[in-house]
Amino acid sequence: WRVPNLLLQKFPAPFFTAGAKMTFHPRLVGEKAGLVVMGKEWGYLAMHRTGSGQELAMCAGTYFQGYDKTETIESIGLENDSCYLRVTVGHRANYHFSYSLDGETYHPIGRECQATAGTWIGAKVGLFAINPNLQDGAGHADFDWFRIE
Repeated sequence: WRVPNLLLQKFPAPFFTAGAKMTFHPRLVGEKAGLVVMGKEWGYLAMHRTGSGQELAMCAGTYFQGYDKTETIESIGLENDSCYLRVTVGHRANYHFSYSLDGETYHPIGRECQATAGTWIGAKVGLFAINPNLQDGAGHADFDWFRIE
């Protein structure tokens, strides 16, 4: 919630699909980058570095009384450093994530979520990259493209 490194835009239509191609090069455990739906509650699909390798995870959360209540809904191990991420927003702003390793066949991950308005404007969709470590990270994410259809 209090992270400035989000690149977001308000929902462009009642129904849409947003996607990105991302290559991730983390250096430290905990670094993550991906596709996010942001509001008072949020959901995201991100590649992140763990102690045992790299994973792709769908997470959902809320900010409640000063605490970040984000939980991992589903995660899978990844050997690739590139992935296609997609979120589909449908009826009543319900959304779900999917991913692809080849850009053609998408696989659902996680669960459906409900987009909520932000503090002073509506729900937003976009990209993010985070290093939650106290030490500087040298990792980075390259987003080849971000498209809304």
